[in-house]
Amino acid sequence: MGDAGIIAEFFVYPGPGRAGQLRDLLAGIADDTIKGHLAAFVEQIDQMPLAGWEELATRTLDLSPAVVPYVGHRAWGENYHRGRFMAELAHLATERGIDRGGELPNHVMVILRLIDTGPVGVEEFSTVVPQAIAGMTDELAAHDPGNSYVHVLHAADRVVRLELGALT
Repeated sequence: MGDAGIIAEFFVYPGPGRAGQLRDLLAGIADDTIKGHLAAFVEQIDQMPLAGWEELATRTLDLSPAVVPYVGHRAWGENYHRGRFMAELAHLATERGIDRGGELPNHVMVILRLIDTGPVGVEEFSTVVPQAIAGMTDELAAHDPGNSYVHVLHAADRVVRLELGALT
C-alpha cells in the first residue's frame, strides 16, 4: 500500500484499536511531510477517548458544511457532471476491487484508494481532485484550525498533488 492508500485509512470511521492501527501504518509512509501530518493526527487522537474521536469524525466528515468529503459535490454541486464523474469512479472502483466502505465513489477515501491502485483515466480527475481536496483543507483550517482532521487533509492534499503531478 502506497502513501495514498495509507492516507485513505485515516478517513475510515474510528473504532476500538483503530488509533494503534493508524500508528502502525505511519511506518509505511514514504514522504516525510505526509508522515509528519499523519503523526500529528495520531498524537492528537491518542489524547482523546474513543467517543471523543467518533464525535470529531462525525462532526468533521459527516456534518460539517466546511468539509464535504465528496470531490464531485465540491466541483459541481448537484448536476450532471457530478453524476457522470461518480458513475465513472464507481465503475473503476469495482473493476479494481476497491472497498468503498459504504461511501459514494467520489468520497475522498475512495479517491485515495483509486490513486493508490494506479493511473485514474477519468476525465477531469487530475484537475478536479487536487482543487477539491485543497478546498476541503483550506476551509477546515480556516473554520476549525484546531481540528485534528486538518492534518489528515494536509496529508491528502500533498499526496494528491504529488501523485497527479501538481506538486514537484
